[in-house]
Amino acid sequence: MVKDFIKEGSIYALAGIAAKGVSLFMIPIFTYYFTTRDYGRIEILFVITILSSGILSWQLGQGLIRYVSQHQRDEKRKMYLGSTALFFSLATYLIGSGVLIVFGTYILDAFGLNEVIAYKTFVLCMIALFLNGIFSFFGAHLQALRKKNQYAFANFIHSFLGITATYFFVVVLDKSINGIFYATIATVPISLFYQFIILRHEYKLLFSVSILRQLLNYSIPLIPGAIAIILLSITDRIMLSYLTTTSTLGIYSVALKFAFGFQIIIQGFGTAINPLTFEKHTIPGTSKSIDLLLSKYIKIGGLSVLLLSMFSKDIVEFFTQVPYYNAQYVLPMLFASAWVQGVSMFALGLFISKKTLKISLITCVSVIVNVSLNFLLIPIFDIKGAALATVLSALFNVVFLVYYSRKAFPLKVKTSDIMIFAFILILIITLSTSEIGRIFAFVSWSFKALIALFIGILIFINYRKMQTHIHS
Repeated sequence: MVKDFIKEGSIYALAGIAAKGVSLFMIPIFTYYFTTRDYGRIEILFVITILSSGILSWQLGQGLIRYVSQHQRDEKRKMYLGSTALFFSLATYLIGSGVLIVFGTYILDAFGLNEVIAYKTFVLCMIALFLNGIFSFFGAHLQALRKKNQYAFANFIHSFLGITATYFFVVVLDKSINGIFYATIATVPISLFYQFIILRHEYKLLFSVSILRQLLNYSIPLIPGAIAIILLSITDRIMLSYLTTTSTLGIYSVALKFAFGFQIIIQGFGTAINPLTFEKHTIPGTSKSIDLLLSKYIKIGGLSVLLLSMFSKDIVEFFTQVPYYNAQYVLPMLFASAWVQGVSMFALGLFISKKTLKISLITCVSVIVNVSLNFLLIPIFDIKGAALATVLSALFNVVFLVYYSRKAFPLKVKTSDIMIFAFILILIITLSTSEIGRIFAFVSWSFKALIALFIGILIFINYRKMQTHIHS
């Protein structure tokens, strides 16, 4: 299982880097053409989109991943599963985006955007929501079938065309914020066509109420958890908008974009582990393989956080303009947050035992913790407070997920790994929230390169140990 995890996780991670990672190169353009206030407005529109998609998806993709892998040899059953899920998803996204358009002005009022964002922009955003929702559904189906190469290429097409079109509409045609959504509407149908060509033999004019019921019985309990996970990831942005200014949110959003580059690598391996575990959890030795992967994830991921954090100032100043430079002060904690939240990919017992409601409850409580911490910490630390709240609430969420998952499926966490995890996390938080961290602004490049080499060697050693285990 370890070998499959590394192979498939690497493919998904590289696909994410090739696709979404390319968007990092748009940051210099966006920070040049958009003010910090504009960037904040864009971020709030994305928040609305993410929340809406979390509801309209019904998490049917998770249901497909769960049941398609279970019926790999039953072509008829797979056909009914895919077709039923597709028709239901098309209907819900079409109706849902239409309802959101009708109530658009009320939604904009609720987020305080009615005066700064035209209703036309919101309509374009909802059309983009529909297209991206179907793209995500097809992507989940490709994952369920373990068509990892096709999944990777579809994501690359989606991102590359989107970035190219965004540059054309925003910079060449000067369409401002609307240009982002024009680009999506113009290019996503091409990606959808490619996905449909790959999946065309998985669909027919079939629909089964019993199969839909089976899918929904699994996926509906995941919806509160999915919404809670979304809220867990966007509460900091909502609270910053509420407690500070749209400009502050814009600076924070730029830091999030850089942290997302690290997060998509983690998500790539998270994408690989679920179908593998559902397929192999009854095979002896699987739990030991997961124990090993968790141990190496903590070490390699933690060292990567330290490495990236050391260059936070250089990353921000190289890619952005002066008004966005304060993003460097929250970037280490956002790297750490992505690493901490990534541990949740190993909380597999709750999925295997179908205790999805417990996942939702834990994540919902984590959201409450997140909101409370934002109210407490933003007035004290300003923009840093939002990042600190994100790290601490992610830690709360992961601790309880892993604790209850261990009861449903064996998972051993070494004491030494816990100590390493705690040390790195405390170090990052201490340096980020105190004046001590500013000394890195004056550290020479030669010293940073030396430390980076040392960390790189440690990462390589841990990777080689994992490779040795595979071949032993």
